[in-house]
Amino acid sequence: MDKNIAEFIEFSYEKLTLLKSSGKGEVWLAKDIASGELVILKHVNLTGLPYGVIQNSAFRLPAKIFFFAESKTDSVVVEEYIRGESLSVWVEQKKFFSEDFAREILNQLCDGLKELHEHNIIHRDIKPSNLILQNGLIRLIDFDAARIFKNGQEEDTKHLGTKGYAPPEQYGSGQTDSRSDIYSLGVTMKTLLGENYNGRLKKILDKCVEFDPARRFKNVSELKRAVRLGKFSYPLKIFATIFLAAKVFLTFNHSADVAPPEEISKPVEVPEVVKTPEVVETPQVVEPEPEPVETPEVVESPQVVEVPEPIETPQVVETPPANETPEPEVVEPEPAENPPTLRDFKPSFPGKAPSSIEEFTPSFPTAPTFNPPAPSSDE
Repeated sequence: MDKNIAEFIEFSYEKLTLLKSSGKGEVWLAKDIASGELVILKHVNLTGLPYGVIQNSAFRLPAKIFFFAESKTDSVVVEEYIRGESLSVWVEQKKFFSEDFAREILNQLCDGLKELHEHNIIHRDIKPSNLILQNGLIRLIDFDAARIFKNGQEEDTKHLGTKGYAPPEQYGSGQTDSRSDIYSLGVTMKTLLGENYNGRLKKILDKCVEFDPARRFKNVSELKRAVRLGKFSYPLKIFATIFLAAKVFLTFNHSADVAPPEEISKPVEVPEVVKTPEVVETPQVVEPEPEPVETPEVVESPQVVEVPEPIETPQVVETPPANETPEPEVVEPEPAENPPTLRDFKPSFPGKAPSSIEEFTPSFPTAPTFNPPAPSSDE
């Protein structure tokens, strides 16, 4: 390990528990001194590992990479500590998967491996101990045996993996590719389903573990499609069997009801076929369609609004209060149209006209007298 890298690791992380040690290197459970979080610290005596690609990507299966450094002889990795249950515990306790749960895990692994394979990352060590179940999600760890696929290379330069789970080509018969992970995945799922499993996934898993890579699924997308269709294949087979049985039964009953034909002793003369003259079709006379007659629009007559006759308001006659004497009505004489003036006044005198003003005694008509009514006895 480079001296500068060793000093950085020493001052940044505190080693807590040694998890694994082998000729390949060491794996420690450590603590980040700055944040206090638990991490996995690896020192691997290998190079060319895909941790740098994983660090710069957002894959769903691998652990997050916090630090990665590589020298000419070894590599140092600090990655996420995944809290969960290793599937190796299920195998040890013989707690096997149900078919539905196995199908769900298979779908998750196919989706996650598709991302890795699209970046040419081949894990090469898929097995129960490298699979961790975390809150219903599957995670894939330990990429120390992983490699970057290279086109044109005949075989792997380093033969790594686990016996029983690694495909034949991983031991030197050819270069590993995405079909190698499909092989390991098939062996792993067979182990988790148990030796006595004989359900709908069996044929799919048998194809995964074919010796010849050409006979396996070409990629994980094809494998996932087969898993999805396999869910409905069994009911379809049952329906097809019932349908064929019903068809055979109906055919047998129909043939039993039909009487056998009588033996024909003499040959039957076949009458000559008289050709019927062709019938010439009479062309149809197309009558012109009558022009549509426009219907005059109906003019609506204005509505006559009846105006109600004004209601005469009766005059209110004021009734004089009781026990009150009505005032006499004064009748004023109507003025003459042309009242006489003093100039028009010509007195007439009987007999002799007066010689002086003293002798003049004018005469006036007698003024009318007014007698008021006598008061009533009720007052």
